[in-house]
Amino acid sequence: MTEKNRKMLAAFDDDAVVKAFLRLPTLIMEDVARAETKPATGKTPPRSRRTGRSLKTARQRALLVQTATAVEILIMAPLRRANLGSIEIGVHLLRFGDNYRLQFEEREVKNEQRLAPPLPKESARLVRTYIQKYRKHLSEEASTFLFPGTKGPQKEVSALSGQIVRAAKEYGGITLTAYTFRHIAAKLHLKAHPGDYGTVKVFLGHKNIQTTINAYCESEQPAAFERYDEHVLKLRGYGRDGSSERGKPKRKGF
Repeated sequence: MTEKNRKMLAAFDDDAVVKAFLRLPTLIMEDVARAETKPATGKTPPRSRRTGRSLKTARQRALLVQTATAVEILIMAPLRRANLGSIEIGVHLLRFGDNYRLQFEEREVKNEQRLAPPLPKESARLVRTYIQKYRKHLSEEASTFLFPGTKGPQKEVSALSGQIVRAAKEYGGITLTAYTFRHIAAKLHLKAHPGDYGTVKVFLGHKNIQTTINAYCESEQPAAFERYDEHVLKLRGYGRDGSSERGKPKRKGF
């Protein structure tokens, strides 16, 4: 992991940053919903409260929903940028009951590790809304790609990445890149499940678990120090919040 990515990832030791990150799709969709209440009453759609950008046209609003959809997919299924941009409806995005799942064959993935992540119901709902209501405003040409382009059937990955980076900054105050989602996913899982590199290896599609360990062992340092500090503080008779453990009544049977 590069020094730049380590510094970017350090911000996610703050629970407030994690919360803002996870709420990005919701905040974006709230902005769009607010803009769409005005046309329904015959008034001009407002500008975004957060960005100041115009949301007057259906295409402007559709671009925001496209961004929210891309962010939601990256949060729940941390794909590489190239795979995100190459998603085709009916090929990589498949109906899974009332939901969706993604599927990439070995030849389509950098590490030649097949990926088939299911999307949770909430995520599937956003994807469905985007496809049924907004996607049609983004391209005049027929396209099977989830993220269609204006100069071709597929949107350029750099353009989609730019939308994601800008939205993270404007809606969450977060500095990241489209690739950072993979690092964040590993960090969040390892914080909740220390040492569980096997799961991270699988959902990131690494061939060798040593690759996973080498990349993310260091990111576990803050959580490791917290656990160590809690042990030392317990030996001292204090909780992490500074409260005394000595005065607490003993539970019966101990």
